[in-house]
Amino acid sequence: MTSLASSPADAATHDQCFRRGAEGAGIGGWDPDLSTRELFWSNTARKLFGVSDSAPVTHDLFLSLLEPDDRERAKQTISGSVEPGASFDLACRLKREDGRSHWVRARGSLIRDKDGTPLRLAGVVLDIDGEKRLEEDLLTREGHLQSILETIPDAMIVIDGRAIMQFFSSATERQFGYHEQEAIGRNVSMLMPELIASNRPVDYGMVEVSVFDTGHGFPADVGKNLFKTFFTTKETGMGVGLSISRSIIEAHGGRMWAESNEARGATFRFTLPAVHDESLTDGT
Repeated sequence: MTSLASSPADAATHDQCFRRGAEGAGIGGWDPDLSTRELFWSNTARKLFGVSDSAPVTHDLFLSLLEPDDRERAKQTISGSVEPGASFDLACRLKREDGRSHWVRARGSLIRDKDGTPLRLAGVVLDIDGEKRLEEDLLTREGHLQSILETIPDAMIVIDGRAIMQFFSSATERQFGYHEQEAIGRNVSMLMPELIASNRPVDYGMVEVSVFDTGHGFPADVGKNLFKTFFTTKETGMGVGLSISRSIIEAHGGRMWAESNEARGATFRFTLPAVHDESLTDGT
């Protein structure tokens, strides 16, 4: 394959195409002069920040458009990248006239002259408000879920697909003698060595998690009622743990069931939608 050298004119044309493509994708560009504190914003950046096409833009104006709580952090992040010449990544909130905040993410790097003197910062700004709102909603739902689980007198544990404990209720602390800080992040097998957990991909983009033991299992008549609210085989149990667990799984698009296994124990299985690593973002 032969490589052809591009002329300066061709390079300029490609650069223009890249810029237009980025603007069309909703990615704004910015380019501040460090000596004059003047700031160039592309059309997309101006729209995102709510600044008219003719209005002059400066570093001070940029800071004034942020929520007050984010201004000092933005100043420190930008100045901190100039001195060592490092790139920076900043998520901050814009202050809207209606009183609401709007999340954006600015990324940039330092440009120096031929003598190594810092000239300007250049980078892009992205609209991440939708992702941040979703993150906040998920955190709120997680908080509500933890509040519900803490009210259940039965021991409640939440594990991920690798059987690593993510939630450890107060009732579980009392039953197993471990504090939450000791249990979170460790495999559930530390509580019950005879308990084995595994996961595997199944149809329709789902993952099936299986947890089984080698205990006594359960009779057929008990199996039919396991997930019914207030059904329990314990003298002090309330019979709501498995019912709530199934409701949570179903609310996330999965299902949960139980069955006896060949080792004469019980197997609990549930499915959930698979989430790929590349779909997860840094919440900073």
